[in-house]
Amino acid sequence: MSMKKFIFTLCIFCSSFLLCQGNLTEQIVLKFISERRWIELREYYDKNKNNITGYENLAAEAYIYTYTNQPAKAIDVTNQIITEFGESMGSNCIEWYGLNLNNYIEIQNYKKASDICDILFHLADKFELGDEMKAVFLYLKDEMNTFDLQPKTYLTNPSPEQDILLDLIADPKTEGLNFEVISNETKLKAIFDTGATECFINQQLASSIRVKYASHDTIMVNNKELKAKKGMIDSLKIGHITIYNVPVWVPVDSIVSCSFLNVPDLNENSKEKFENATHFMDSLGLILGISIMKMIDEFQFDFNQNKLLIPSQSSPITENINLITIADNQLLLKCKLESTNFIGWLDTGSNQDFYINYRYYEQSDKFSFHENQKEKFNMLMLQGIKQSWVFKPQNIYVEFNQLDFFSSQSIINTDAENDIIIANQHCDGMLGDIIIRKSDKITFNFRDMWIKFN
Repeated sequence: MSMKKFIFTLCIFCSSFLLCQGNLTEQIVLKFISERRWIELREYYDKNKNNITGYENLAAEAYIYTYTNQPAKAIDVTNQIITEFGESMGSNCIEWYGLNLNNYIEIQNYKKASDICDILFHLADKFELGDEMKAVFLYLKDEMNTFDLQPKTYLTNPSPEQDILLDLIADPKTEGLNFEVISNETKLKAIFDTGATECFINQQLASSIRVKYASHDTIMVNNKELKAKKGMIDSLKIGHITIYNVPVWVPVDSIVSCSFLNVPDLNENSKEKFENATHFMDSLGLILGISIMKMIDEFQFDFNQNKLLIPSQSSPITENINLITIADNQLLLKCKLESTNFIGWLDTGSNQDFYINYRYYEQSDKFSFHENQKEKFNMLMLQGIKQSWVFKPQNIYVEFNQLDFFSSQSIINTDAENDIIIANQHCDGMLGDIIIRKSDKITFNFRDMWIKFN
């Protein structure tokens, strides 16, 4: 489990203090928090903030700031919670220190994050949470001290002085959101992938742009499915925006698991499948994940003009937008399936339509099974049939005669289990590249946290 996933799990483990005796509005707020329903929390709080006071108001603000890309504001509010309510919370104050740890990592203040690890260690000892928990906090402290010695990632300007207009490479509706970037005077094909938390680059390109490696050791990433080395790109130019010290993972195995590649016919290690996997990895180019995307205020893909636009001024919030949050580096989007609200994890790098989790399935009477299939995607895949299922991100209508959905109760026992269960805590399923294929334009705004489809 990654560092941030551990911190997220810690917050879930220590959330019993969220029970309150407040009014109904405040109880609803805390219900959204305990269920990790961040978009609903954001919407509800915006409409009812005048009726929310005290601890419940601060708790809502802390989580909304955390999951809407405002870590510095979240730290200020969380510190206020700890100051005003710390003594009465008992062991549950660990939740708020854990949230602060997450946000200090986000702003790359690793020295302060290391201090928080010391506090968490002493709290774990005080409340007798066990030697294993204390060992985790010691490990995290060592990690923070290591990160503090490394160059910090930053960009010249989240909103450029003038608009940036780049050509999209190939067909974005069939081959992803590819465009050209420059590193060390070398042109690279890059892709924005909202389903990737971090950045990846293949070995050949890593060598050509002289990626600096933190060490020569390889570790398993992506739920222990991919052997990779961690490195850093000195600088990366997207138009006239420059991002410095970009962390990247460089895969060192040609064969990786099919769940990473999202290609069903790679389940066996035949010669043909080995060649397919090798070709796939070589063609990846540079994958820019959500950790880099959220540093840019706004960008738009225009599929009619085949352009990527990064405007000099962010667009104002309008009614025809979809709210988003980022939880555990997953981009969550609110839309509708027919008349039902649907919170989906948006993965623009996936060639699947979408998955629906078991909780959402149980609440709906719109599915029927026709067979069970045991595809080795680290989960049991179940095929569902629904006639004239309408998907509405706004005004985009798509009819399906077949849907895929998965159950967190039916996962094959693998290392991916915890990640999928955690994903199901705060969303109803995964939305793949169907949004890209059915839109003329799509705008991502990470300053005010929304997406707009045209």
